[in-house]
Amino acid sequence: MSIMPHLAEPKPFQEKLLRWYREIARPLPWRYTKDPYAIWVSEVMLQQTRVDTVLSYFPRFLKAFPDVQRLASASEEQVLKAWEGLGYYGRARNLHKAAKILCDTNDPTVPDSEEALRSLPGIGDYIVAAVLSFAYRKPFAVLDGNVKRVLARLLAIDWAVNNAKAKPFFQQMAQDLLPAVASDLHNQAMMELGALVCTPRHPKCEGCPVSRFCLSRQNGWVDRFPVREKRRLVPIRRIVIAILVQKGGGVLLTRRPSEGLLGGLWEFPNTELDASMSFSEGIQQLCMRFSPVSDSFTRQSIGTVRHAYTHFKVLAQAFRVDIDAAPDAISETETCRWLNPGMLEDYPLSKITHKVLRLMGMKYR
Repeated sequence: MSIMPHLAEPKPFQEKLLRWYREIARPLPWRYTKDPYAIWVSEVMLQQTRVDTVLSYFPRFLKAFPDVQRLASASEEQVLKAWEGLGYYGRARNLHKAAKILCDTNDPTVPDSEEALRSLPGIGDYIVAAVLSFAYRKPFAVLDGNVKRVLARLLAIDWAVNNAKAKPFFQQMAQDLLPAVASDLHNQAMMELGALVCTPRHPKCEGCPVSRFCLSRQNGWVDRFPVREKRRLVPIRRIVIAILVQKGGGVLLTRRPSEGLLGGLWEFPNTELDASMSFSEGIQQLCMRFSPVSDSFTRQSIGTVRHAYTHFKVLAQAFRVDIDAAPDAISETETCRWLNPGMLEDYPLSKITHKVLRLMGMKYR
């Protein structure tokens, strides 16, 4: 018995949606495979990332790591380099960790059970449903932002789609609408409908294949749904960046801790400033970390870099810091290396680092 009264007989909706999908579905590469590993990789990449971006990363990643064993045997740095620029690097680290766990069990295949999948790092409700649906054709409804938006308009749901407490409700809605046959294609069709027709702004209702089932369309409420809670103001973090340059042209890069934001990536030395500190004071303090040679540093501002993360924004001032002291005045460690510009392409770098390189005229890709 459906919990959606106006779709108590959802079969006409399902059939209409599926016919439309079969006619217009985009030829995305992960839709042409049933390899659980490839589907797993694609779905991890697609979390919080545009399809157009993933299209360029997906084949390169699979070429470098074609199966679970190859991914598990790679170094973290190799995995991060392949992921470089895709963002949300915790996804790559968890993918790598999960591959290692699977290989340690002597059964390096992607699990086909909900319990086994959930035991792996980085795998939550969405990845579980996507892998079980698309790889193993099990009746699990996939719920992403596109699907929630479609459901909100279709059923005129007042729950805010970005309210975590509403997630179980939307999940149940999606599950109740899932057909017993071709449930994997239905999931793809729901996501495709949200991506191409039922878009966040200016939805294409005239071309919607299922508009006659939509409560929002019938009642003129399309602009009211989906409901979203207002986000808090995003804080701005002020950061100062030092491009330490040796006489021979080498630059100093430091590696971030493996866990946390941008874990494992390489970047120029930097520090966050408190509200009372100027950029000039900040670069002076940052250089003092490399005492006793800090007096021999010549500093020059080269420009400002801005970057946005999910929960905060960065305003960074970059300084070129020329070092007159001996090349070994700042020693190398596992997390601190002198590199010639031509060597940078071998290291996974943060987007802010790429932006600073462009300021320096040192873009390499």
